[in-house]
Amino acid sequence: MFELGACVMRECVSGAVEPITCGMCGTGVRTCDSLGRWQEGPCSGEGECMPGATSIEPCGLCGSQPTLCSATCGLEASAACGGETTCTPPPSTCVDATTIRTHANATCSAGVCSYTTFDVTCGGSCSGGICTGPVMLRTLGGPLGFGSALVAIGDDNSSAAIPLAGTFPGGLDFYGASYTTAFVNNNGNVSFGAAMGAYAPLLSSAVSPVVAAWWGDVDTRGAGRPGRNNVQWYTDGSRLVATWHLVGFFNSDDALQNSFQLILTHRSDVSAGDFDVELRYEQCQWTTGDASGGTRGLGGMSASAGISSGNGVDVFELPGSRTMAILDLCATSNVGLRGVWRYRMRDGRPM
Repeated sequence: MFELGACVMRECVSGAVEPITCGMCGTGVRTCDSLGRWQEGPCSGEGECMPGATSIEPCGLCGSQPTLCSATCGLEASAACGGETTCTPPPSTCVDATTIRTHANATCSAGVCSYTTFDVTCGGSCSGGICTGPVMLRTLGGPLGFGSALVAIGDDNSSAAIPLAGTFPGGLDFYGASYTTAFVNNNGNVSFGAAMGAYAPLLSSAVSPVVAAWWGDVDTRGAGRPGRNNVQWYTDGSRLVATWHLVGFFNSDDALQNSFQLILTHRSDVSAGDFDVELRYEQCQWTTGDASGGTRGLGGMSASAGISSGNGVDVFELPGSRTMAILDLCATSNVGLRGVWRYRMRDGRPM
């Protein structure tokens, strides 16, 4: 007697491999096993939702808005954000005679507003919850109060390597690398690893890690020294301060003048290598040098401000960068103090 087994229909040729779509617009592969059956592998690259699905999503400050899932599995707003909460920050207060405590960057959770608190040094003094005096720090020594170390008069030049061991014990952590020296570059930035003379303000094209206060074609060969057209720097046990005071632009033109300051403050109290970046803008008049398409300091490829890892990918820009709107940095802030922008570098990256 013979017992006949069940007839098995093969789906595929053993060992065959095919790409498939899966999940929410994801991709994967399926492989034919030894019995001729397809076995699907893991799904990757999925989107947020299934096409056509609708939902209500949070937006703004405790607001909500209806959304529709697109054909590519991405959420798209189908109406404006509504029902937002109005957040009013607490008033600024004076921590001491020179330090103001501000509250900015509102967030909302369960209808409750919260803020990031910043303690910022006033350029002058603090009184009644208001900073009086100039925006830039002027208590660093030297004839103008910006320190005694000078970048040589010129165009596209830089300081020598500035040792950071006394300011950042163990090095400054910047995108996973540790740096023990820095360079103050004439063109409105501080770089690490190497000096940088480039004047075209593209943070994505920076060949060295850089923090830029006003990366543009600064030219200090104009008139007015020692009262203006200076690039100076200062270090102490907690910070590196670089100042561009009433500087002109290429080509030896100072009909318009900019004043800005870059401060790097060590925060080893948080974690080794951590630091804060503070950018201070006191006078914003020109955006562009003649070699960048500008006409008497305006137009063309405008200056930029921000942070770049030097790898062409990890780049962070301040509002208005590479446009005429960069002039607004003197009148705006992310910490509630006109002309002051502050960021935290934690584990080598900006927060």
